[in-house]
This record gives sequence, structure tokens and C-alpha cells, in this order.
Amino acid sequence: MRVFSVADTQEMAQKIALPATDHFVKSMRALNANATQPQFNKKNYDELLTQRVDFFDAKKFMDAAIIGTPQMCVEQIEFIKGRIKKLHLVLKIASSDAQMSRKMLKVFNEKIQAKI
Repeated sequence: MRVFSVADTQEMAQKIALPATDHFVKSMRALNANATQPQFNKKNYDELLTQRVDFFDAKKFMDAAIIGTPQMCVEQIEFIKGRIKKLHLVLKIASSDAQMSRKMLKVFNEKIQAKI
């Protein structure tokens, strides 16, 4: 599974992906601890950043992420496809906003999927 975020610029895609990825990581840690999964709360995000070290390694998720403009995402996926034969790629939309997630899926379907 790879984190996926697409936007008009790589910087914007990363800005969108980071809070959602951190929340996902925190939820997975809670799940592993048999705890209640936390609800995303933007106000608590700054506190979450200070606790990041205690979570799964979110840096690994971000380092392996497919993030950027549609063309950058195509290039990243093609790079992976060139190294992994019979690739089955699972993408985790990295957005904490449902409307943004739908927008990313639409961009993926219209501008990325046909090129990979």
C-alpha cells in the first residue's frame, strides 16, 4: 500500500497528505493496541506532530508515497512498475477531507489511470 495524493503542485499534494498520513498512522497504532481509533481533529494536529516519533514511522509512508502533480504521479507509478513485475498497487488516498478525496479519485481516473 502506498499513500497517494495529487494536486496542482507537489508542495500542495504533500501539504494535503501529511496530516492524513499522520492520522492514518495514529489510527493503525491504536488498532494494534486494541484502542479506539481516534477521530481526526485539525486543532489537535500540532500536538500530533510532537507525538510523531511514538507512532508507526510516518516518514516511511511519506517516503514511499505517490505524491505530486498528475504527471509526477504517473512517473512515480511507472518507476515502480519498471522494478516490480506483476505489480498490484494499492493506493491509500491521503486526505482528511471527503470532498478532497473524491477530487483526487477523479483526477486519478481522468489523468493518471489511463497513462499507466
